[in-house]
Amino acid sequence: MNALLVIEGLSKNYGGLRVTDNVTLDLRAGEIHALIGPNGAGKSTLIGQVMGEIAPDAGRIALDGQTLDGLSQAARVRRGLARTFQTPETLGEYTAQENVAVALLARGAPAREALAFLDRAGLSDRANMRVADLSHGERKQLELAIALATNPRVLLLDEPMAGLGASESAQMIDILRGLRGEVAMLLVEHDMNAVFALADRISVLVYGAIIASGDAFAIQNDAAVREAYLGVGDA
Repeated sequence: MNALLVIEGLSKNYGGLRVTDNVTLDLRAGEIHALIGPNGAGKSTLIGQVMGEIAPDAGRIALDGQTLDGLSQAARVRRGLARTFQTPETLGEYTAQENVAVALLARGAPAREALAFLDRAGLSDRANMRVADLSHGERKQLELAIALATNPRVLLLDEPMAGLGASESAQMIDILRGLRGEVAMLLVEHDMNAVFALADRISVLVYGAIIASGDAFAIQNDAAVREAYLGVGDA
């Protein structure tokens, strides 16, 4: 299957610290590809480079065969990229529906479609609630609805389970599972239960470099991964 998003040889240095070390990976249409690794591995920095928030020092990023190099964040959104953040970035003084409507209007779509996107994110019953009054988990769902409203081909999800309780995480897993096949997702996540429940493929990032890629079984049984991330060394 041809890749939709391709990252080749991506590198980023901050002074003498290499935070992205010659990373190559791809994301196929309709796939959920999880990117895992310990804190400080460079996962969020990688997402930032794909989204155009951070300029890489070397490498190539392409969406459906077209390079994204040098494009602004807004241009990448128009090409079909959208992202969420570890801490949701929403307009706190507006309602959930108004937040989604802003994203719709930005791409010339009618604001009345906002309710449909809130429903897809499991938040239709909070449409008229001010964002400042939503729970942390609900704000995560709202940010997902906003991202979906941009009509993305690729979703970059930066720790969607962060700060969620068990029931909220289960709900988010169900929501993301429901999007499988509709939009490709690069999922950065620490919650391994969520990763193993959702991911078609998993890549492991350690000190900015990919040390392993494969399905859940392969990753769980990879000695280097067990030692570096899963915390289980060989006997």
